[in-house]
Amino acid sequence: MMRLLLVLFVLVAFSHSLAHAYSFPSGKLGENFKGSVGVVVPTHSMNVARSAHTSTLLPNGQVLVAGGMVREGDILDSAEIFDPATDTFTAIETMNQARVGHAAILLHDGRVLIVGGFVGRNETASAEIYDSQQGEFKTIGEMTTPRGGFTATLLLDGRVLITGGEFDGELATAEIFNPLTNSFTATGNLIEARAAHTATLLLDGRVLITGGIRDNQVLATAEIFDPITGTFSAAGHMNSQRRTHAAVLLTDGEVLILGGSTEEDWDTRLNSVEIYNPQQDAFAYYPASMRQERFKLGSSVTTLNNGQVLIVGGDTTVEVLDVQVGVFQDAAGQVDADRFNSTATQLNDGRVLIAGGYDYDIRATDQAWLYIP
Repeated sequence: MMRLLLVLFVLVAFSHSLAHAYSFPSGKLGENFKGSVGVVVPTHSMNVARSAHTSTLLPNGQVLVAGGMVREGDILDSAEIFDPATDTFTAIETMNQARVGHAAILLHDGRVLIVGGFVGRNETASAEIYDSQQGEFKTIGEMTTPRGGFTATLLLDGRVLITGGEFDGELATAEIFNPLTNSFTATGNLIEARAAHTATLLLDGRVLITGGIRDNQVLATAEIFDPITGTFSAAGHMNSQRRTHAAVLLTDGEVLILGGSTEEDWDTRLNSVEIYNPQQDAFAYYPASMRQERFKLGSSVTTLNNGQVLIVGGDTTVEVLDVQVGVFQDAAGQVDADRFNSTATQLNDGRVLIAGGYDYDIRATDQAWLYIP
């Protein structure tokens, strides 16, 4: 189970070294302060306490919340729907497989692919589809290998890239899900086996893979997947080793990489931030660090409609990065405790649903909050 937790819990010095120039207003560079950047307020609770679950925005604006765990070994097959019109959760039929640390991807046709994760102490290759029109889960074919601590990324052409993870050791294998046939096919291997890494779709359709862990060594390496050739190539190195970190695409096409941890995991949480420039294929430390050290971020970092970045997890505070001036600020309001592996899902009205997560005792909450910009 400790190995399970190590892989699951996905996301130090400040530096001014940059691979390219930034221009921020005088006196603002790297400054951290509280300001009026929105508020976090409690909303109705979920029907079930859960962490390391998935939350997926559906075409109708509702959110599918699925799986996760209440505590170690108590893995969920339950699912529920959040309705932003009433701010309430409604239980729906269960998944065909209880799972935690899985992936859920909204496909171009409106269905949701739910795949992989942990079942008890073991990884699973099972996959299912949630049909939001029918309101039901349907089992489909399995992945080519069981995976936990992996990534799943929707490509521009509608296919899904699945990379790495762990099954009897970290994996270098990758595969593609084809939504037209509901089937999985192996593609080129990663250059380096890794789990607890990130995968970010770039504007040009390629996918940036960063960090993770292999053979108990935390990685600073990165690579790029080319969907045309189906192969991976080496990218520049990050400045810090990172696992269980977060990575989000900015509106200008660069990738922001935040937090994570190194070998000591709980004892070496990071507040440092880097940025990847795809034109230069280079990483640089961002001029500002987060206000708090954060890791096991999972799906709790998101880019807002206004281009700012919302950071939840690892602390009671919720931070917002104003990309225009390079400033991290605390939103008003807080969540109830330091939460790990919660989810943050942007709604169509601009609010963000923050759901679940576990505390230092590895116990999940059923509580949920709304971030209002």
